Amino acid sequence: DAFRAFHLNPSFVQKFLKPLLIGELAPGEPSQDRGKNPQLVDDFRALRKTAEDMNLFKADPLFFSLYLGHIIMMEALAWLLVSYYGTGWITTFILSCILATSQAQAGWLQHDFGHLSVFKKSIWNHIVHKFVIGHLKGASANWWNHRHFQHHAKPNIFKKDPDVNMLHIFVLGDSQPVEYGKKKLKYLPYNHQHEYFFLVFPPLLIPVYFQMQIIMTMIRRRFWADLAWAFSYYMRYFIMYIPFYGVLGSLFLLTFVRFLESHWFVWVTQMNHIPMEIDCEKHRDWLSAQLAATCNIEQSFFNDWFTGHLNFQIEHHLFPMMPRHNYCKIAPLVKSLCTKYGVHYEEKSLGKAFIDIVGEKDMVSEQYFEILSLADISVCTVEYSQSKSRERCTVLPVTSSLMRKKPTLFPVNPVFFEYQSGYSPEGPLSLLCSHASRVQTPLSMFQDKRKAERQATHTERFPLHIIRLLVQQLLRGEAVTSQMI
Repeated sequence: DAFRAFHLNPSFVQKFLKPLLIGELAPGEPSQDRGKNPQLVDDFRALRKTAEDMNLFKADPLFFSLYLGHIIMMEALAWLLVSYYGTGWITTFILSCILATSQAQAGWLQHDFGHLSVFKKSIWNHIVHKFVIGHLKGASANWWNHRHFQHHAKPNIFKKDPDVNMLHIFVLGDSQPVEYGKKKLKYLPYNHQHEYFFLVFPPLLIPVYFQMQIIMTMIRRRFWADLAWAFSYYMRYFIMYIPFYGVLGSLFLLTFVRFLESHWFVWVTQMNHIPMEIDCEKHRDWLSAQLAATCNIEQSFFNDWFTGHLNFQIEHHLFPMMPRHNYCKIAPLVKSLCTKYGVHYEEKSLGKAFIDIVGEKDMVSEQYFEILSLADISVCTVEYSQSKSRERCTVLPVTSSLMRKKPTLFPVNPVFFEYQSGYSPEGPLSLLCSHASRVQTPLSMFQDKRKAERQATHTERFPLHIIRLLVQQLLRGEAVTSQMI
């Protein structure tokens, strides 16, 4: 299914693959496909055949012509604005917003050509892709293809999707904060990542990180054609604006435009993936893998234009070569298939999608901090004290790296024992007792099921007397189940 999703003419490509075929696995050999639902796979392939019969993979030339036209019109409008009204602050700000809009929309358009979703022949898609991403945006088509196709093949999979490789700036998903917390990796204060996200990611991704990576990639890998296209963009830009702003002023203007575009790009691209499941490879079928990592945004004319139709992220990931104006036509059929097999199809409003980006980083930062705070305790006992009417539960380290300094009492925050409705209370309790004497509870039990967490709406607390009874039960080496609550 992945192979079919990325090739306009699979039979032609398979001719090149035939000499590379070593052999087929015997029926009894281990295979990553054994756990997949064959009926779901067959039904998805039938859905793709239905889409082909409905001509949903056929592009509308008028749609893409008008789209390219409105980008060129904004470029011309920006130049006319500064030509007639000068370089005042207000004019420059309006000019910057227009240029940032044209850059963002050119980004969505190059995405269409990069996915071979406009022309019937791959060669024409590649040529126009180089023009749009190179001459209109100053970027590299080969750099984009290399990153983006990896993302589509394995979305939200650590070490396979470059879009979730955050270079130790952020920790994501369920497993990464546990790994970083246990190893005490703290390149940055991850417990505050939901706060410094606004200062690091949206403003710096395009003007700093992407620009440096694109230039270095084109030079190191000798993408000379891409470099020539990118050079044509900068030459055109400076010819247009140096007469008004000078060399330094034009550089500042370009940086500010990239700054504005970066905010637009980050919020749109992150809202479909970051709040979803981010984990290691699970070898799912194509439909299940894409649905676990993507979500949709409600359709409207503005949302379609603002996101480049990436509000239909699910349909785009299932059918990357489908022209975007047909996503709305295939969406009801995808929903029906997901309902049939109980695959979660998530759709939300644009505002909620933006909020969920920061909310996800907040939840992960709390998880990382709680793991990190207990990483030093190797063996501990649990003590209880009662002062007046207040009962307190503390964790006393017996042998740990902290003991080399000074024995310390660790008060357990009652909020720490909060759990979402539908959770097994063994989750937070296992974290408390994972280092307790005579109790071997794996720290991995702390990894709560995040899907349930996102859907939970009610928060409860464990009464302290319940905590005491359960901890005593664990210290005696006896099993604890949710029925004891």
